[in-house]
Amino acid sequence: MGHFKFVMVDRGVGSSEQALATGSVDNGMIDDIFVDDSGSGYVTAPVVTITDATGSGATATATLNGDSIAMITVDNPGSGYSQNPVITIDPPPSNLEFVTYWSHDDTSVDGTEPGTSVMWPVSNGLFAVGLGDTDVPNMIEEISPDVFNQDEVFLRVWFSTTEANFQELTPKQRITSVGYAMVADTALLVPDMSITAANLAPGAVNQIDSPDGAITGIISADDSGDVRLFGDILIEGDPLEVIPKDFATDLFSPISVAVQDDFAYVVDAGTDRLQVFGVSDPDAISVAGSLTGLNDPVSIAVQGDFAYVVTVNPASLQIFDVSNPGAIVAKDFDSTGLSIPKSVAVQGNFAYVVDAGTDRLQVFDVSNLDDIFVAAFDQTAGNVSDETKKPQATREGSSIRRGRAMS
Repeated sequence: MGHFKFVMVDRGVGSSEQALATGSVDNGMIDDIFVDDSGSGYVTAPVVTITDATGSGATATATLNGDSIAMITVDNPGSGYSQNPVITIDPPPSNLEFVTYWSHDDTSVDGTEPGTSVMWPVSNGLFAVGLGDTDVPNMIEEISPDVFNQDEVFLRVWFSTTEANFQELTPKQRITSVGYAMVADTALLVPDMSITAANLAPGAVNQIDSPDGAITGIISADDSGDVRLFGDILIEGDPLEVIPKDFATDLFSPISVAVQDDFAYVVDAGTDRLQVFGVSDPDAISVAGSLTGLNDPVSIAVQGDFAYVVTVNPASLQIFDVSNPGAIVAKDFDSTGLSIPKSVAVQGNFAYVVDAGTDRLQVFDVSNLDDIFVAAFDQTAGNVSDETKKPQATREGSSIRRGRAMS
């Protein structure tokens, strides 16, 4: 059994930021370490860790300038290193200030640790508990849909084996589709005839496709022959010619779609899968194939025979061969530098990922789909640095996953 404390909060406001660095290798030895992001909020010089699939023995020391990393000195170059060693700089102490949206006992203020705890089984380091389930002892506060009126909601968790000396589990976890489905469900409570012209923004409605009779009484034609909604919103085209098409129901919480040729590619956060639909005949949509195990997908882009998917857990860009939708094949994936990826776009040999956790645009070289890597990143819009000539110096971050995509 373990003892847990749960709080839902915002992202937090503060100045602490983890520093990032990349290493340079010469003849299998670390000959230099470059500070890519000096970070902020450091009180003492952080520990620098160097990891690699083949090399070992290298050590380095960070030097502070104020609360940021000024430089990193290689103390021991080690041996046997590949061209892509991972340099990890310990994060600074957190000085974030939070807003509490919910806690299991309604005692948390400003994101602080609650006063009581929930005792719950733990098996091999894993646990699963229903947040807001008042049948769980000490889980006295239900979760209101109003919690998810925010753009982002994160879960902070504290754990102890003895109900004393609680330690926070890091990082805090962003709550994705399931929580926001609670808000969507409130749409069922909207009274009939409660949406009028005053509730619609200019230009918000320019085409209507709905079953026969669904829009009776709200569309009219004026003396000029123009068709209007609610008497004053001009409708372009011919909305009175309603032509319903087919729809797919084998989805739980679809979050992103891309269309190419005769197929629509959907990532579903509710079922953690990529699903392909044949849409050559819009009146008869068919399931062409699917792949499970994506773990919180949030966006998809398709180019040629390949689908590019970003997921939140783990934060990564994953590539799949969808030339045969009935037998989707996982290619490479990379999580370098990603924290909370939100969207992906692909053009030519590059995939472009925006990340809400690091507030930056990150570019991946996907010219070799069996070995993708970070080509560039920048937190300043419109100023993405060109690092494509130095791929060996682009691996950074504290949580790096390389290899084949999960299936």
